[in-house]
Amino acid sequence: MKTVRFQSIIAAAGKPRQHLLLSEPAKDRALQKALKEQRVMTVHQSTVGTKADYGTVGLDAKSHGQILIFLHSLESFAGKRIIAVNYDLYTTAPRSKPNSKSKSRVKRAPKGRTKSKTKTAKILPFPTAETEPDEDTDDDLTSIKRNVRRALKALEQGKQVAAYEILKKIAAT
Repeated sequence: MKTVRFQSIIAAAGKPRQHLLLSEPAKDRALQKALKEQRVMTVHQSTVGTKADYGTVGLDAKSHGQILIFLHSLESFAGKRIIAVNYDLYTTAPRSKPNSKSKSRVKRAPKGRTKSKTKTAKILPFPTAETEPDEDTDDDLTSIKRNVRRALKALEQGKQVAAYEILKKIAAT
């Protein structure tokens, strides 16, 4: 079997696109049209071993590989083994555009209605500390600090239960 390089096929038939089989080949209209025009090439990819990938003109259903559809006919390369397949030289199938129905719609207010105007909120002034702190709060704060220091000293001495009891008294006040 004679061989031909993949690069020379691209020069003669144009850049191919990769075709993805989502259904049986007999039901795939685009593939059947390309087969009739002899624009299909199957790239054989061995899954075991170190053999290089190669291609053949036409569709080989038994092969585990990729299907390429060219712009022009491959009739002159029929019966030849295509070697030196360079995957960088062809493009993947173009993405289909999403349906316009699936686009998210922006909800708009019905005609004739206007958006309700927001009422101006009443702004309440932030209370300021105009009065002097009571002497009672100073005494409470001083006693809390003193008790926390006692609890810390008890913890340093390894007396966890005593520290816990002191903290319990602070929380109760």
